[in-house]
Amino acid sequence: MRKQYFVSLLFLILIMGCAGLSDNVKPHKAFMSLDEIRTSANEQAEEMVRFLSKSVQYESVEEYGYELTPETQALMTYVLNTARKMGFSVHRAVNGMVGVLEYGQGQDSAGVLIHLDVVPVAKEELSQWTYPPFSGKVTDKAVWGRGAQDDKGALASVLWGAKILIDNKVTFKRKLKIILGTKEEKNFEAMTAFFKEFPQKIYGPTFGFVPDGAFISQGEKGIADIDFSFHGLSEPKNASLRDSIVDWNGGSAVNTVPLFSYAVIKSQDVAKTRMELLDLIKQVTQELSTGKSKLVYGVNKAYEANLGVMDFQAFVDKYSPEKISMGDLVLFSKGKSAHGASPWLGKNAIVEVALVASRMAQLSENAYKRASQFVTSKIGLSTGGQGLGIPFKKSSKLPPVPPQMISTYYLGTSANLGLIKPRPGNNKLVLSIDFRTGFENTNDEILESSKTSVAEFQGTADYVEGVGSHYDPFYFTREHPLLRLMIDSYKETYPDYPPYTPYVFLTPATTYLKLVSNFVNFGPVDLYPDFTANYFHEKDERTLIKSQVDNVILYAHTLQKMVQMENPPVK
Repeated sequence: MRKQYFVSLLFLILIMGCAGLSDNVKPHKAFMSLDEIRTSANEQAEEMVRFLSKSVQYESVEEYGYELTPETQALMTYVLNTARKMGFSVHRAVNGMVGVLEYGQGQDSAGVLIHLDVVPVAKEELSQWTYPPFSGKVTDKAVWGRGAQDDKGALASVLWGAKILIDNKVTFKRKLKIILGTKEEKNFEAMTAFFKEFPQKIYGPTFGFVPDGAFISQGEKGIADIDFSFHGLSEPKNASLRDSIVDWNGGSAVNTVPLFSYAVIKSQDVAKTRMELLDLIKQVTQELSTGKSKLVYGVNKAYEANLGVMDFQAFVDKYSPEKISMGDLVLFSKGKSAHGASPWLGKNAIVEVALVASRMAQLSENAYKRASQFVTSKIGLSTGGQGLGIPFKKSSKLPPVPPQMISTYYLGTSANLGLIKPRPGNNKLVLSIDFRTGFENTNDEILESSKTSVAEFQGTADYVEGVGSHYDPFYFTREHPLLRLMIDSYKETYPDYPPYTPYVFLTPATTYLKLVSNFVNFGPVDLYPDFTANYFHEKDERTLIKSQVDNVILYAHTLQKMVQMENPPVK
């Protein structure tokens, strides 16, 4: 009797326990339909937007090196804590520079590589932003701020895509590993060190994607950051000419078209020099506006320059530059920023200054003068490296350019003069150019052409020491199983889009894709229907909330395929 009582009691406890479980824990769900994913994404949109807004508020700008700034450290902690609450196991690696989020079990793993750092915002650019760049301002349609697209918007969409699967107990046949890198906008040193310590072939991920561009890339141009150095900052002791340049600065990052540049000029007759500069500015502006200037290297397009000259003290009072050398006048330009991978979309302030300075009739010989002559003679407004002798070699192997992307799509080598800065300790002026290596060029070919060209002006060229990126181009065909997975996932998520979407193209960008195998670049920017929706490295960077939610749906659907497929799509 006692035995029967205890059996009945145990049965009752089990029934009550199961009832409680059904009230508080979702049952195991093998698969989520797209409709279910859409419902969850919309329900969690507000929470996801709050996370993105908060992430943008961390000014995670990094310098080259192996330690993170306090802002990036704080952002890493915030993201890891958020992911832990979602159900991920989390840890940091490589002196804390890399974060690793893992969920599920299995012999192999599907992965996503995302970076937390952002490019800086030039001080001169601040007034041009609709909202402060690190405010994370949320309006009814968008989240605004540096990193809202590149790459914090991608981070938010991927995290919430994974969260939907975790919340609904979707089956994971393999581990999901999301790796958070830093220093991506510098030299990849954090992620490079990570994969050196944890080789992909041993530790994974076996395959995956990098959400750091547009949908969908089947390959990337190479990259070669090269310094052009001119020695001798001071004018000759016996100089008898009226004017000399004593300082020249411009740009905020080598991979961004410089928005602002200025050259400080000393003069023995300030009034005459000012008049000459004003006349030269007028000449250059008119010449470029015709669209037939020899400075444009065959590009028959009108160009609107934005040059000016100010008294030295008035310039300092207005712009408050750091560590500026004393002078009498300042020649300056206000350009238009753009990503260094697509320099033709911007206006280069450094180049504009050079076009005027190189024409000054009474300018003393020094590094500044020779640099201005070099830029004018070999670069001009060209963004293709033609003046440096870098050929564009066509190849029948490459896919055709989609008609809708002609204006932003160039398979040859491009060149962005992103930085100019004097280095008094080494008595030299350094110009840094970010080359995006065309699919039929090599980095060594670009370097040799650069050395030959700059030698005509007593300059030297070499890969940027320590902080430059150097990777050759690569691509794979549409038949690659991983690329097919991404294309199919996109089409399934957006079946009503025109048949030519998603765009599958070769990108000028350089991302973490260079460090891994069996990965593709997959968003977060959707080129349909608006080709102007890309704000990477530009003022007023922002992401539409609708795009963010759409990406949550797409990433959740894609991640579900990745963690559930029987065999990894690798070659």
